[in-house]
Amino acid sequence: MRFASYATIALSFVGAAVGVPAVKRASVSDLDTALSTLTSQISALDAALDAYPAAGDLLAASNINDQVLALGSTADNAAALAKALTTLSEADGQTIFVSMQNAVPQFEDYIQQLITKKTGFTSLPIPGIEGLVLQGLHGLANSVTILGSSLLAIAPADLQSPAQTLFQRITLAFAQVIMAYSS
Repeated sequence: MRFASYATIALSFVGAAVGVPAVKRASVSDLDTALSTLTSQISALDAALDAYPAAGDLLAASNINDQVLALGSTADNAAALAKALTTLSEADGQTIFVSMQNAVPQFEDYIQQLITKKTGFTSLPIPGIEGLVLQGLHGLANSVTILGSSLLAIAPADLQSPAQTLFQRITLAFAQVIMAYSS
């Protein structure tokens, strides 16, 4: 017993010394906060794309790229939080489902803007820009797919079907934009 306590203390110091974060138990509140951040980031990204000029703008494209990377990171964080939970109560499931449901139209608009303004991105004087955009899209699609799977795994039974439909819309949007930038 005493050895286990010493080992735990020693590992805590080692973890702190090498920068390993302390293990924290995830809560539904943590997940809800991460999803709220995700929704805000989608809104900001959609607004940045709405303002993106059809002729392209290198600084604006760089800013959008940074926002896409941040969105992927937030999706990864939310997925990790969802994986740390076993199930959601009906009330929590409804709250999270409504949050995601409200974010999807803005996400779909972001994707449509990205398709519409493809020429503005591909005309930038950066060799291989389409490949860079595709790389970012594949990374974000992967992060969002993992988040969707993680949320579906903990959703109440009655929300499984509508949540699946919601994530299918997101998957379809990614397929469309990836196809647009692949051709």
